[in-house]
Amino acid sequence: MRRLAIYALGNLKAEGKPAVAALRRMLRDPDYVAWITRSVKRAASPGVFGGYVLHPVTVALGNIGPAAAEAVPDLLDMLRTGEPFARASAVRALAKIAPGSRHVIAAIEEAFESEDQTVSAAAGTALSEILGAPTVRERLKYGGAVLKTLKEPDLD
Repeated sequence: MRRLAIYALGNLKAEGKPAVAALRRMLRDPDYVAWITRSVKRAASPGVFGGYVLHPVTVALGNIGPAAAEAVPDLLDMLRTGEPFARASAVRALAKIAPGSRHVIAAIEEAFESEDQTVSAAAGTALSEILGAPTVRERLKYGGAVLKTLKEPDLD
């Protein structure tokens, strides 16, 4: 039920701004993480949790959009230190909250170089949304990490 309430906050879009401070606290709250982990532990195997636990929070922040700008430092921290699913979720939220920020774009470009395919795919999608597909295609063709992942010399 709590997870559904968190998603509902994101559905408020910019009107959800008053909830941003509480959502930010959830990103850092070990009690929230422990509670939700206990709730889903019976339904998933160990190791599945990672970013899954915080996914509703990052989705809500992303859906609130630019009105959630105060959460950018927390999401950047998650992008640097989280598990792969958490990092991918942070990328998606950052792309919706601050698509014009040089710091955010730089962090997403760094995530694009990730060895983890979940993270690099989320970053590639985010970059194509922010910069436009032709720009990302050009980056891939001329030295992107996805070329190493795909091991395909020609994307055309």
